[in-house]
Amino acid sequence: MRKINLKFLFKQHAFSRLGAFKHTFGGATAWITMAIFLFSGIAAWNTPTMDMVRMYIPWLTFPVFIGIAVSGIAIMMWLEHFIVQSSMVLYWAKMFWNKGNPLRRHQEKMDRKIDQLAKTQGEILEAINKINEGHKG
Repeated sequence: MRKINLKFLFKQHAFSRLGAFKHTFGGATAWITMAIFLFSGIAAWNTPTMDMVRMYIPWLTFPVFIGIAVSGIAIMMWLEHFIVQSSMVLYWAKMFWNKGNPLRRHQEKMDRKIDQLAKTQGEILEAINKINEGHKG
């Protein structure tokens, strides 16, 4: 019986166009979502529920309502910038480092060369010290 190879299911594949589309679409989605949130807030202003709210909170005028909505967006953007994005950068840095990064391979190769040079340098210095000890005596 033939064995089924499922390794392809667990291998990560890099498609730059797919990533570019997702990144661009995700960026546009954030702006679209903010616009929808703002327009939904404007639409919510004329609902019967808001009429009830305005009865109990008479200082809640339309500009204050829009200010609250815009402030909510600003707070979400602040949280995104200072908390979420730093976490995402750390995540991507780990992904880039762990998933076949050519820079990592190059750095590891250079580290091996530096270790070899340090070993050779140590041997040379040891030989020079032996020669100097021989001249002193």
